[in-house]
Amino acid sequence: MGVHVKLFGTEKGAYNGADIKRKGLFELVNQGTLLLDEIGEMSLSLQPKLLRVLENLRIKRLGAKKGIQVNVQVIASTNQDFSGKIKQGIFVKTFITG
Repeated sequence: MGVHVKLFGTEKGAYNGADIKRKGLFELVNQGTLLLDEIGEMSLSLQPKLLRVLENLRIKRLGAKKGIQVNVQVIASTNQDFSGKIKQGIFVKTFITG
């Protein structure tokens, strides 16, 4: 949940300890650029959520009922072998093929 909250934010009361609403990085850099360093380390469960943001330009904070429109340029980097990760099933092919 940590990376998810950092990227997308959270609504107050979304989980124990979520005592305030927090903007994620996508909201904080809206109209700007977000660098995702070492994207090869991203979990398989988070990859489809990131793809939806890239396709729809909308994020949804954890615990939110509505999405938020964002306009963010994303630059992603890694030093890992994407082809190998895709063959192993630990990275979504859509990131390379678009």
